[in-house]
Amino acid sequence: MNSKKVIIFILSLILVFLFGIIGVKAFKYIYETKINPDSSLESDENYYEDIDEEVKDILQDNKLEVSKPRAVTVQKSDKSRINFLVLGVGGDGHDGGNLTDTIIFGSVSEKDNSASLLSIPRDLYINMGQEIGYAKINHSIFVGDKIEYGYGLEFAKNMIEQTLDEKIDYVIKIDFESFEEIIDIIGGVYINVETAFTDEKYPTLDHGYETISFESGWQVMDGATALKYARSRHGNNGEGSDFARSKRQEKIILAVKEKILSLKTLSNPAKLYKIITELDKNIDTNIKYRDIVDLYDIASNIDTNEIVTRNLDENSGYVYSTRSSSGASIVKPTGNNFNTIRDLVDNIFDPEYNPIANITDSMQTITILNGTFISGIATYSSQKIKDMQEFKIYFVGNAPTRDYKNSILIDISGNNPLSKINSLTSYFDCKVYSDFIDTSSFGSNLVITDDYLKSNIDYIKDMYSNSDLVFVLGENFEY
Repeated sequence: MNSKKVIIFILSLILVFLFGIIGVKAFKYIYETKINPDSSLESDENYYEDIDEEVKDILQDNKLEVSKPRAVTVQKSDKSRINFLVLGVGGDGHDGGNLTDTIIFGSVSEKDNSASLLSIPRDLYINMGQEIGYAKINHSIFVGDKIEYGYGLEFAKNMIEQTLDEKIDYVIKIDFESFEEIIDIIGGVYINVETAFTDEKYPTLDHGYETISFESGWQVMDGATALKYARSRHGNNGEGSDFARSKRQEKIILAVKEKILSLKTLSNPAKLYKIITELDKNIDTNIKYRDIVDLYDIASNIDTNEIVTRNLDENSGYVYSTRSSSGASIVKPTGNNFNTIRDLVDNIFDPEYNPIANITDSMQTITILNGTFISGIATYSSQKIKDMQEFKIYFVGNAPTRDYKNSILIDISGNNPLSKINSLTSYFDCKVYSDFIDTSSFGSNLVITDDYLKSNIDYIKDMYSNSDLVFVLGENFEY
């Protein structure tokens, strides 16, 4: 194989394992017709969490008794772009085997060969239609297959199209079992575990749990270990979130890509054949053979070092974690609508484009303090305030003293619109202390009558001077 063919070969592999556009059948076709027509890939060797309760309620039977949702026409923001969707599922034998663990939306521009990847949190809460209602985005395949067996992939594609308001050309579902097998085929992957953690509730094949632990530092992982590292959902040390899991999955995908692109793997047709065969058993896609050559030609012009990667996580500001009415952990878009995320998707090729900054920068910051010995009320209140999507949470903790009889909202900066203060006092039973505005019109002015309370408030104002507001919860707080 000459050097030019090797370069094309590498680009094809990147598309298979990082983008997921071309797919396994396409790779076989391209390899045998354009890369190396004089040879063929033959081997001479023999080598989850349960469904959410709120979704269970609408999935009582083996088939969901609702009609197929009417297709909603979604246009592309730019006709010169190709959009694809990669969905990673646990597969048979895993709890929630057809729930989606990994959701990646990608785009390629035919104008300048630029490319982008957007990681979407699996717990993103979306509207699945009038008959189904709201559910996590990772339930899409499962719900679609309940409506009609085999409809899951199309349903998931439609749901994500409507959420992002962007037409998707190609969709691929890949079973994580294939990643486990592939990692073993290539001899394991080298992973840097940045944060040590323990997960005492990792699901087993017999629907029980086992405890898994990972120490920090570089280590070689076989397929089974890498899969556990990627799929763990209940780790300590901050590794129990959907966002932390997404980052670990990205690490595994990139490590697999690097190992496959090593000369040791590329020069071993038997290994390549095994990898492709394994993927062929565990991939479902809408890619047609007639699309293969065009996709290949586009892929061969992409500079993989210039791929724009974005994540919809809390650090990005585009989403926030909260709870559904049934208590399930969910992720919602900042502002409680998808307009800003859709704006980002429209401009996904620009790494500097960040429309969320215009929204979050205008939000007032608020500190929430528990001024009582009633456990959990600060955390509960912070979640309610987060759901209002009018404030940024600066700090949540305990007040310096815990003897507050009544809740108090302290105006620290004087930069707080009366309308926002009013929304807090309307939701919570509290008084307002402010040196800047008069809130007597809606009966919430706090009149200080003793020096002890005044000294406590002055201390809080000094301690949290970087916050616009401080909300101190008193014993009159009600859930």
